[in-house]
Amino acid sequence: MACGWGDTAYGLGDKTLQVAAMRRLTAFDRGWLIGLFEGEGCIYFRGDRRRPHAVLQVSMTDEDVVRRLLTVTGRGHVSMRQPRDNKRKTVWTWTVSHATHAVELLRLMLPYLGARRAARAREALAIWKSQPPRRLWTHCRRGHALSGNNVRLVTDAHGRQHRCCRACTNIRARDYYRVEPETRRALDRARYAARVGRPVRSYRRPSREHLTV
Repeated sequence: MACGWGDTAYGLGDKTLQVAAMRRLTAFDRGWLIGLFEGEGCIYFRGDRRRPHAVLQVSMTDEDVVRRLLTVTGRGHVSMRQPRDNKRKTVWTWTVSHATHAVELLRLMLPYLGARRAARAREALAIWKSQPPRRLWTHCRRGHALSGNNVRLVTDAHGRQHRCCRACTNIRARDYYRVEPETRRALDRARYAARVGRPVRSYRRPSREHLTV
């Protein structure tokens, strides 16, 4: 029996969750996903205090299990963290950082989660529901007004257009070119690996104190 949504839309008060192209799950795959996430998964929040969003993550040393999560759900990406010494194993991590995709999976798993993770999932859904859709934002995360010449339209890989803050783009560009060339290349590799789901050595973004003048 297949258990998926196709292109169904779920109404959540004043906000609607558009679910599209998530891979259909069999009853076995759904049970396997929920059981693995209940045992090894975590839910944490990313973003600023005004607009936090939930991130789902499962970290294990078994690469095949982590990659199966990506195959079964069709959501998120897989990354690799190399150990600092030979006494430890390589850690593989499946991460779903897209807010809508995280909410989509949480709604699927919520009825079957234990008390602690179910409470965390309800908190994430409540925060998501209380936030206005991104297309209605009047200011970016840094507080810049999204109006006039400060807005530019960006087309993603799916052909959808999004508003982008020009001031924030300039800040990121200045920070990028102020770091050392080797650090820039490492950052480019990490971004590419996250986009295509390939493993990459762990990389930590340099703080502003380490930027070159």
